Parts: sequence; C-alpha cells; structure tokens
Amino acid sequence: MKNRIIKFGFLILLTSVISASIIGGLVISKKNIDKKVVDTENNNNKLEEKKNNYIEKDDISQFKLETGKLDKKEVFASKYANNPTFIKSSFNTPRGDSSFWKNQLIFSRILQQSELNKDKLFGLNHPKNIILNKFTDKFKISFNSYANDLEGILYLKITFTPKDSTKLSDQFEYIFSLSGFKKYNESEFSEGMFIKNININKENIKQFNNFDAFIDEYNKANSQGEEKKSEFINKMFSSFDSSPTASLDSKSINLEFDKANNKIIFKSMLKALVNASTEKDLNKIVSKETSIEAKFEIAYPSNNS
Repeated sequence: MKNRIIKFGFLILLTSVISASIIGGLVISKKNIDKKVVDTENNNNKLEEKKNNYIEKDDISQFKLETGKLDKKEVFASKYANNPTFIKSSFNTPRGDSSFWKNQLIFSRILQQSELNKDKLFGLNHPKNIILNKFTDKFKISFNSYANDLEGILYLKITFTPKDSTKLSDQFEYIFSLSGFKKYNESEFSEGMFIKNININKENIKQFNNFDAFIDEYNKANSQGEEKKSEFINKMFSSFDSSPTASLDSKSINLEFDKANNKIIFKSMLKALVNASTEKDLNKIVSKETSIEAKFEIAYPSNNS
C-alpha cells in the first residue's frame, strides 16, 4: 500500500514538472515572438528613416546655386565669402552676418516660381521646384561661403544638423559652386595693398649713438650681400604688418633715409594675397607676385625714447 502511495505521488510530481516546463516554454516562446515583432518593427522604422534620409539627401543634392538680380561678372566672388582677403570685398561681405544666406535662401513665406531669384541676389533652384524651407522643420541649417578669385568661383557650404540628434556623426553637408565672377587682376587688388605698420626694436637700435651711425651700419650690411642685409633689418625691426590683401616680399626690402627729417623710409615689393578656394581646400589662399612697391616712413627714435 505504502509503495502505491509513493508511486502515485511520484506520478503527480512528474506531471506537475512536465506541465510547468510546457507552460514555461510557452511563455518564453511568446516573449521571444513578442521580442521578434518589436525588433522587426524597430528595423522597419530604421529602414524607413534611412529611406527618408536618402530621399532628403538626394533632393538636397539636386539644388543648384544661381544668381538672381546680381550681375556676377561685375564683382569678385570674395565679396560674398566669409573671409575675403581683398579689402574692398570685406566692406560688403556676409562675414559675421549669419543671416545673409538665410535671408537669401530661406523664405519667410513660400514664393511663387515667378518670384524665385527675382528680388534676391542668390537662389537655390531645384528641378522639382523644392525650396530649402522644406528641410527647416527637421534640420538646423547653417551656411559658410568661400571664394576663388583666381577662377571667379563662389563656394557655398550648407550644413544640415538633425534637430532630434546630438551626434555630430548625424550631421551632413553639401558644397555648391557658382562660377562666372570677376577674376583677379593686379590693378584692382592694388587699391587694397599697403604696408600697415612697422615697429622698430628700440632695444637693439640703442646701440647706435646717432642716426648717422645707424645709416652707416645698414650700408655696411647691404654691401655684404642679401643675407647680411636681411639679418640687420630683422634685428632692427620687430614686426612688419601689411593689409589683409598683401604680404611683404622679404627679399625686396630696402631702407632709405630722410636725414633732414630724421626718418627711415622702409620700402618693399608687395605680393597679393588671393582667395583660391577649391572644393577640397575651402580655406586656400595663394600669394601672387606683383609690380607694386610700397613704403612706410618711421621716425628714428632718440636714444632716450
């Protein structure tokens, strides 16, 4: 009798274990199924998001930078660059004005096709008549402009930063170019090329008892060749400053003297600094040799100054 009770109890326990295993398996299976459904939905959402991003980027890539009421043949591209070297361009540039390109390319109201570019200097035209406003809800849009005055090209870099993301990796940009601007010529650039300031090294110049002694030492160095002359000039002058459009040609620097007025006349040929951006190097600047000579007069300091 006792053995039967033990066997019966064992059967009940075994049945309970099997049932629990089956139920547990069903619960785990259901959880796995639910997880797979969620994963599938997430993957679908990500695919849809990628698809939308691809479509948006494809739309953006089809924009074309054009001029509106601006006659680009009459102006240097650097006039509309953030950091122009040409000093006359710097008087009328979007440099520091973040609203310039925003006002040009993002409208406060939706314009009719007939109005696009009509009252603006620049416009972004699109084969599907899409305007940049379409992307302002999802993206923070910023602008930077660059110039190549040698080739007459303006570059506009537009950066799109998703508003719902803090990752820099989600940021993307497009560079648009517009050619046909006025090209560099020495005559116009010369108007902004000059020596801005020359500073004397007063400590080193104190070794001379008077102006005549300074002149004699310079003439001696000059007679010994270019290297000695340059060494003397670099020792006697602490800095040479030129306008943003120019740089001094160090090999051409010479000194002349106005003894009657106790003045040093510092003379140098100038090189033109020209914006020469390319798509791969937007900040590129080159120097061009010119026939422009500039001078700067400095009062010779007394030993007590």
